[in-house]
Amino acid sequence: MGKIQISWSVLCLVCSLILNLLLVNKLVYVSGKWKVSWSSRASEEGEAAAAVECSGHGRAFLDGLDVDGIPECECNSCFVGSDCSQISSDCVADVDRPKFLVPLILIAAYQEKWGGAHKKE
Repeated sequence: MGKIQISWSVLCLVCSLILNLLLVNKLVYVSGKWKVSWSSRASEEGEAAAAVECSGHGRAFLDGLDVDGIPECECNSCFVGSDCSQISSDCVADVDRPKFLVPLILIAAYQEKWGGAHKKE
């Protein structure tokens, strides 16, 4: 009974390894070259979204609105326009949630998580 159990486990392990190798080969080996195509495409899309200029009053997101494949700015409150450069005339400022602190908060969060990773001790 114990020998049958071990051989069944080995068979499952071998089948799992073969299946994983086939799937990795399918995902990584593209048109005769070893590359990870999905991550290259994702990084290009992310860089395209980061390159959209929103006048410092908005952001472009990959999952947001897009025009002709280019991400469109999503403006902060009180700002409108395709690049968020126009101030809305009927806007009341919300001083309880200052948006100008968002970049500073993001920098602080990044440094807290990754700040010491590049330093040599």
